[in-house]
Amino acid sequence: MEGNVGIVNEKDEVIGVSAPGKLMLSGEWSVLEKGNPCIVLAMDKKVIARIRESDKCYIKLKSLGISTNAKIEGTNVITEKEDGKLAFTKHAIHTALEYLKGKGINPKNFELETDSEMKTDSREAEKLGFGSSAAAVVAISGAVLKLHGGEIETEQEKEVLFKLGIIAHYFAQSKIGSGFDVAASTFGGALLYRKFDPQWLEGKLKEKSVFGVVNSKWPWLEHKNIELPRQMRVVVGFTGKSASTKELVTRLKSFREGQKEDYGRIISEIVQITTSLVGALEKQDNKKILHLLERNRNALRELSDKSGAGLETAELEKIALAAKKYGAAGKFSGAGGGDCGIAVCFDKNTEAKIKKEFAAQGITVIPVGISRDGAK
Repeated sequence: MEGNVGIVNEKDEVIGVSAPGKLMLSGEWSVLEKGNPCIVLAMDKKVIARIRESDKCYIKLKSLGISTNAKIEGTNVITEKEDGKLAFTKHAIHTALEYLKGKGINPKNFELETDSEMKTDSREAEKLGFGSSAAAVVAISGAVLKLHGGEIETEQEKEVLFKLGIIAHYFAQSKIGSGFDVAASTFGGALLYRKFDPQWLEGKLKEKSVFGVVNSKWPWLEHKNIELPRQMRVVVGFTGKSASTKELVTRLKSFREGQKEDYGRIISEIVQITTSLVGALEKQDNKKILHLLERNRNALRELSDKSGAGLETAELEKIALAAKKYGAAGKFSGAGGGDCGIAVCFDKNTEAKIKKEFAAQGITVIPVGISRDGAK
């Protein structure tokens, strides 16, 4: 952990855990509802957590410019400095220590440093919409488990890490979000994902320990890796503007409560598109994939217009139209309102034309690919 003033013994073994970011291919907003699927892609820009045992606790979030002394009280992390950006780190450590407590393992003091590969023009990943907070939670939780003798390599071990990540991220983010970003960061690749039951989770955590909840079967929750066509190319463009997911959730909640019929119809359309897209991807039906992604964009645009939430901004529209111009399919990825959009195509020439068009439209191309690996 170069640059850490808190390092006590340079000979102590450093453990490193990385976790990839994410982009949503299909299923935005609909995934928040019970049992609805989304398709999420893990991206090969990662958050890395490095940890080593120490006499005292020290935390450094390099990409956020935060460093602080800390101490462990029970399973809680008490930091010398107070900063809202420490919330995800503190929840990740606390949740992992709660799990270890259930195994009868006492917490060690440690020095922790995190950094992110997900930057462009000095912008942080969390501002780009790559899910850096979820990736950080997974990497930090994995590092804490490894420090205490745990592993994160097998399917069962990854399932533990995944559920710890969901618990930490859900509560750090004021009980919003679906956990699809945590799934991408844990398992990697392309995933079909269905959200956990938040009411069940909150209720169980009042009844059981974190260890008990993690080792329970979670209602609704589903994740499985799916194969993408080998020729499939995803071009990612950053609009230059960041979005507030919390603010967008509030607007959509108002629309959902005020115009239930329109909301339900649009969400049902997105669900049907996403379900069909899984089949088209598995069959490598490129033409149908593009058609379904175009339909997805249209449904999201209607959701944007009818809710008044401004999900498809002028910049995100440019991304979609640039893709359409060259026979590809484009849409915003994630909550909308800014951040990133994607264009999907199946050959190098089209990919090059889209990148050139993005540049001409003032859209920043993010050099990123799909990560086959999850947390490791």
